[in-house]
Amino acid sequence: MAIFHLSSYRSVIEQKIRENSNVKGYRAHLSKSMGIQTSHFSQVMSGKIDLSADQGSRLCDEWRFNDLEADYFLHLIHYERATSISLKRRLSKHMENIRRSMDGDGVYQVSEKEMKSKDFLAFFSNWVCPAVYALMRVPHIRSESELTKRLELPSESVRGALQDLLAMELIEEDGDWWKPTKIALAFPSRKIQSFMHDDLRRKAHEIYTSGNTEIIRLGYMSLIPENLFFKLRPEIETFIDKFIRETSEDIPESHEIAVLNLDFFRVGRGKSLV
Repeated sequence: MAIFHLSSYRSVIEQKIRENSNVKGYRAHLSKSMGIQTSHFSQVMSGKIDLSADQGSRLCDEWRFNDLEADYFLHLIHYERATSISLKRRLSKHMENIRRSMDGDGVYQVSEKEMKSKDFLAFFSNWVCPAVYALMRVPHIRSESELTKRLELPSESVRGALQDLLAMELIEEDGDWWKPTKIALAFPSRKIQSFMHDDLRRKAHEIYTSGNTEIIRLGYMSLIPENLFFKLRPEIETFIDKFIRETSEDIPESHEIAVLNLDFFRVGRGKSLV
């Protein structure tokens, strides 16, 4: 199970519980392995209290996490327990470094150091480069004219993206066609990912206002109990994990560029007043 895309230790636990849904009394088994009562475990999963590092370490042993997985999981616990912004920042930076150093489960699988920082930023700050690069996996769409037609973009935009990808050594010329090199990209840092997130937002707005009925778009805010927030979050992360796994497979008939650009968060982080 890949856990490095998950941003909460509760999400990791929920995913493990779903993976073992056929095991009777699995929650009780986990409670026993941590040396706590099931009622204590329920309070942890509802967000009322946090696991200790010792309890988290026992879960790592139970799930046979390797050193990198265990380090990441325990840092998720420390992050939730931290009370200062300074400590949270340090823990967040360490977890981001772990994400960058991992092999990954998606299309982009090597270290960010494989590219110059300016190239890495240029790639992820505009949706066109990733889209063109993704379509390099489709043999009959590797020419400039086919890419222009497929993406419904001006030829200048596609030509610019191809030249950028060539300079980054992510593609190479093959006569009038292009083909990808064997180099892949690491998952971007949170800061760089935010640039791509913003650019995809602009593209989504463009598609939505054009009257396209295929796009699913929602801006919604609601007042909910804290335990519902912690219940919904792992369900959303499970869907994200499914999306990443299924769209990362090399399926011969794949030719659609699918975009998932999602925000789910609490406004403010204060505790309940009641």
